[in-house]
Amino acid sequence: MYTAVHRLNCTMTTRMDLSILLLTLNEAGNIGPLVSDLSRICKQTGILFEIIVVDGGSTDNTCSEAKEAGAIVYQQKRPGYGGAFREGITYCSGNYIATLDADRSHPPEMLVQLWQNRKKADLIVGSRFIAGGASEASEFRKTLSSILNLTFSKALSIPIKDISSGYRLYRREILSPDVYTSENFNILQEVLVRAYTDGYTICEIPLKYQQRESGVSKVNYPKFLCSYLGTLYRLWKLRNSIESADYDYRAYYSKIPLQRYWQRKRYAIVNSFLDKSRPVLDIGCGSSKIIQDHPEAVAMDILMRKLRFLRKTNSKLVCASTFKLPFKSESFSQISHSQVIEHIPFDIKIFSELNRVMKPNGNLVIGTPDYGRIWWPIIEYFYARLLPNAYADEHITHYTRQSLIDTLADSGFKTLDYRYICGGELIVKAKKVERC
Repeated sequence: MYTAVHRLNCTMTTRMDLSILLLTLNEAGNIGPLVSDLSRICKQTGILFEIIVVDGGSTDNTCSEAKEAGAIVYQQKRPGYGGAFREGITYCSGNYIATLDADRSHPPEMLVQLWQNRKKADLIVGSRFIAGGASEASEFRKTLSSILNLTFSKALSIPIKDISSGYRLYRREILSPDVYTSENFNILQEVLVRAYTDGYTICEIPLKYQQRESGVSKVNYPKFLCSYLGTLYRLWKLRNSIESADYDYRAYYSKIPLQRYWQRKRYAIVNSFLDKSRPVLDIGCGSSKIIQDHPEAVAMDILMRKLRFLRKTNSKLVCASTFKLPFKSESFSQISHSQVIEHIPFDIKIFSELNRVMKPNGNLVIGTPDYGRIWWPIIEYFYARLLPNAYADEHITHYTRQSLIDTLADSGFKTLDYRYICGGELIVKAKKVERC
């Protein structure tokens, strides 16, 4: 019955299983043995691989060592560590991309663990800060790193303990080099947070970080801290905008009392209108707690990032438009269509499609702001200012209670009940009836 427009867990068809990306600057003495070790490990594991080195202008024998060991070497064109990372992604042809430090502080043997865990999440991170992880760095560096990661994790509501670790295994399709803007080591936070924001899954495994075997660290601490503060602010804005896959879910637990109350009131009303014993289609489900608490429901949304986020709770995921529902006629006995119709241009086809896929006497729960009441324009005015990155500016079609009830009647639905949230948001329960 259910036809997903896009598959959520596809892999690219390429020649390589794995691309290993190493970013270098004066790593002679380290890079040759590292490339050799990685090659040996991949061959023993049976991985079809390539090793890509992007060099930032080394003045020692880094490039020649890498080439002699079997790596493909490119000269960096963009500035900074972030520039090298973004370039490096474009050179990789593997279904998966692994990154690790070229100074041998990341044990190459751990690549096997990353590879073995690749099916557990879209991004596997070697973590110094989970059970079993450790670091041989100086006390100053360990303390700074611990504070940095804790700050990012808490401020951005990301359940990852080592956001700055560079030892990672990426599923190729989660990387978007044209989107990233960071030029320094802060690219690591940006990539991880954007992946999480896009609904991709992340898993940490223990990493025992070692001291570099030779050479000196390239970290400039004052520049490092300044770039991280700017990155934290940019990512905080992203995480608290509707661009985040989990925005709707987090709103249910919001620290803003009115937003939390509103979400929980909507949750209660919608669930009171739904019959838990009957299957439901949730159109425009977003990442709300409503759909997550109905794991048997069909979750449909136009945004893939919302559906990716739902993979841990819902299995029936469909990416499609409400203007053309990809279901057979009379497929569902009840449909939830909450907070969608105000975001799209009015078209009677929206309602005729609801009628088409609904079984006779089926139950429809539909919600939208009521612009016929004085309360909603007032609420929306303050809503837009309190949460400027939320949904207020996206309300392009204005319904009143009467106009919605009339439109439903014209489309073969009889209104049975309705309720309000703070006198502004209208939620209607209707029934499909035979047309005269």
